[in-house]
Amino acid sequence: MGCADSKTEGENPGLLRHESMHDSSLPASISFTQVEKDLGLNQHKSDDLDKYFHRYSYSEEISPDNLFKVGKIIGFDAQSKKEFYDQFAVTTLAIRKVQMLNSRRICTLSIILGNASESDKIKLLFQNYDLDSNKYLDKQEIVMLIEDILWIFLYAIPNYTLLINENNALISNEALKLNSAQSYAKNDIITHILDSESRITMESYAKKFTKKEVKMLFNPERLRHHALEIYEKNLQHEKELEMQKRLKEDEEIEMLSRVKITSDDEDNGYKSKKNRGPRKHARKSVNKTHNN
Repeated sequence: MGCADSKTEGENPGLLRHESMHDSSLPASISFTQVEKDLGLNQHKSDDLDKYFHRYSYSEEISPDNLFKVGKIIGFDAQSKKEFYDQFAVTTLAIRKVQMLNSRRICTLSIILGNASESDKIKLLFQNYDLDSNKYLDKQEIVMLIEDILWIFLYAIPNYTLLINENNALISNEALKLNSAQSYAKNDIITHILDSESRITMESYAKKFTKKEVKMLFNPERLRHHALEIYEKNLQHEKELEMQKRLKEDEEIEMLSRVKITSDDEDNGYKSKKNRGPRKHARKSVNKTHNN
């Protein structure tokens, strides 16, 4: 057996994977992808995951116990990733004994990371966001779909990755940028899905996914890369606008300053003439008296 195939006795593969996640030299993108794999959803069919999450949910909410139950039924360890799923907590003013989780977002996570063809994922996502079951996705439902996907892969995944990789500057920096990039990426993707439409059918919706800007919703790594590109471009654009604004303000201040100087000069000239007038008159009076 060669060295590459050898394994130290008593070696714990799980521990090695956990330690590798704390390698501060790894690019943040690799760490994010590893976290997605470690969730274990990619080993199961998207359809099965979606079906069971819906079955154990009520009104787009699922309890942590039911989440863990689905994990046991399907065969993935949701309980060990409790801190990750805690991010899906539903915010409500009502006092509850049990903190509920957003099952719509969890279904979306499982559809995208689960094992299925692209066409099946498109169909499952459409069904997941056709909230009124009218066979259309209106603008509000499309915006919700995009916001949920961006929240999952630009916030929840990076944030959890940072949580288990404390003090990792690379991950911290990129997680912060990705979180800030959500609004920019949302506006960009919405324009590619909706165009001028107010709602779309399943057929029209499926055609939208032939566009690379929309297709990347199924590829978290590519989505994050694209979001960072948009973020950097918009950041640069905002800096340029801010610079132009400051230059304009400086020009206005300089112009006002010139106007003030001109006005002061005119005032001083007027006062000077006014002051010289009486002296000249007085001199004439003195001369007249002297002549007499």
